[in-house]
Amino acid sequence: MAHADETDDSHNASRSHPGCAIVPAALAVAEELGIDGARFLRAVTLGYDIGTRVVLALGGAEFSYESSLATHSIAGTFGAAATAACAAGLDARQMRWALDYTAQQSSGIVAWRRDTDHIEKAFVFGGMTARNGVTAALVVRSGWNGVEDIFSGDDNFFKAYAPKAQPERLVDGLSARRSKAHSMRSRRSAASEPLNPIGCSTLRYGLRLRLLRWSTTVTSRISACSTWSR
Repeated sequence: MAHADETDDSHNASRSHPGCAIVPAALAVAEELGIDGARFLRAVTLGYDIGTRVVLALGGAEFSYESSLATHSIAGTFGAAATAACAAGLDARQMRWALDYTAQQSSGIVAWRRDTDHIEKAFVFGGMTARNGVTAALVVRSGWNGVEDIFSGDDNFFKAYAPKAQPERLVDGLSARRSKAHSMRSRRSAASEPLNPIGCSTLRYGLRLRLLRWSTTVTSRISACSTWSR
């Protein structure tokens, strides 16, 4: 449903639609674990930042032109995993393991373009990515461990996917830049307008009332999100 009418947000630099993977992943974990609104918003924000950063480190738009791998799937999977891991309260070491299991599930090729009904597209952009991200977080929460250096060790993610990648871009402007600020809303295929992603998550997916029920302490934040999205 998140990508059903194709008016979800987009992030041009990473060639991705972050929200259709990240928000459903946040909802799934939030409902399972009963987290409050503040953690929900923090998890969504982290997902937008991590998912897009991974694709930018792979090469961004240039990578999307040179590879048959789906940037929408890669960004969505890592974004959903970061969101789910934050919502699940994983610690720093567990986060590394969750990213490891995310890398193992990072998949999707641009063959979806040939499906004129766009059913496969919705699966690659939103359904598969949200499922994979939540899976990565919850298996670690259940007690699984894994590799701690999936972005830098031998046979790492970047060596496998993009030999010309720039891993240092994972932390480029970390203290100053947030990819959520550069997201857009897609009004139709290949057309977008600016939209704050937190506002998108609260309004587009009907979360406003849910968040208010979860935590009265974030009422002011929800109101701000509503204002930003008008």
